[in-house]
Amino acid sequence: MKPVYGLLDINNCFVSCERAFNPSLENVPVLVLSANDGCAIARSSEVKALGIKMGDPHFKIARLCEDNAVRVLSSNFALYCGMSMRLMAEIQELVPAAEQYSVDEVFIDLTGMPGDLGEYCRGIRKAIRRNLGLPNCVGTGPTKTLAKLANQLAKKSKAADSVVDLAGHPEWVEKALERTSVGDVWGIGAASAAKLSKVGVLTALDLSRLDDRTVSRLLGVSGVRTAGELRGVPFYEVETQPEPRQSCMVSRSFGNPTGDFEMIREAVIVHATAAAEKLRGESLVAGALTVFCETPRFRKDLLQKNVSAIARLMPPTSDTLRIVKAAVSALKAAWEPGPWLYGKAGVLMADLCLASNVSGDLFMQPEKKPTPLMDAMDRLNSRFARGTVTLGTTSKTSSWRPRADNLSADWISDWSQIPVAVAKPPQS
Repeated sequence: MKPVYGLLDINNCFVSCERAFNPSLENVPVLVLSANDGCAIARSSEVKALGIKMGDPHFKIARLCEDNAVRVLSSNFALYCGMSMRLMAEIQELVPAAEQYSVDEVFIDLTGMPGDLGEYCRGIRKAIRRNLGLPNCVGTGPTKTLAKLANQLAKKSKAADSVVDLAGHPEWVEKALERTSVGDVWGIGAASAAKLSKVGVLTALDLSRLDDRTVSRLLGVSGVRTAGELRGVPFYEVETQPEPRQSCMVSRSFGNPTGDFEMIREAVIVHATAAAEKLRGESLVAGALTVFCETPRFRKDLLQKNVSAIARLMPPTSDTLRIVKAAVSALKAAWEPGPWLYGKAGVLMADLCLASNVSGDLFMQPEKKPTPLMDAMDRLNSRFARGTVTLGTTSKTSSWRPRADNLSADWISDWSQIPVAVAKPPQS
């Protein structure tokens, strides 16, 4: 049986998540900014029509936004991650197997599905729209790369009704490849596209027709696989059990650059706490961590300075108290007093492995599961919102925290911010 893959993608994901809980944002230009209200990371179709591009710094487009009544929002990652989890839960109820590729994209395995595949995908799309309030597109193909390409076409074509079924209509594949720039093919970046253009490869169809020896010389093994997938030969499957991550980093830009050690120490504690929670959520432990501080690279008026230090964790751990203690020690080791104003700090967890795979010896007992204290913290923070229980040395109002002047409510993860509906009595 030939495999059939699909890709479901949420349209303008962060904007759509905001609109799902705030109807006043419908049919008006909406722009979501990155952490610290820095640059554009999500744009409604109305904002795209104004010529605002991904990554545009807010200070450069602020006047344009004001003149066109653009609703500018700070990024609400708690909301977006929560909606992403709901998306995955909904998808798993509708298809045999699914792989979450990113916060707004899910690969689905449609192999052996009976009936009209296009209609089936339209049913999935409508179910997600109805149950989560998120507009989306679906593309299908005999390979994941062709499914991704079909999804891109579904976004652009009004006649497609948000679904392009290349798996059910193999006669459409050649035309779809011809309409797709080689730089828009999944796995082909700008540098690879530039190499291909030098040998006359400008479209996905050109790449599919290029001989493997030339593709290998230009793009290596991964390029050969991509070209093969464009020809309909599957190299990648839907991975329902992703490999454990190899590292975990938590970092944020500061709301205001600072040289205050205590303020940066507090930021490192917050980041280390978040990193430890992520590890426990995936049953991982870390054998080492790196703490780093950076000055703002784009502030040419400030002296530039980057510092970092590594701390070993033996035995490997996911315990917040141990990780925070090691992170603070590493910060002290890296710290260099001076006139520098740091704009960012972070914690990188390394040497990760599953807690169940750690073996002990005569001098070290492995950490097989979280302590009762860590387990209690996680359960409380999961039930009442992240940050409900923290270490007593952190504050939610410190000036190092990133700016979020237009942050929406935490609609789905904070009991105090859940919307309240009031029913009015019928008119007599």
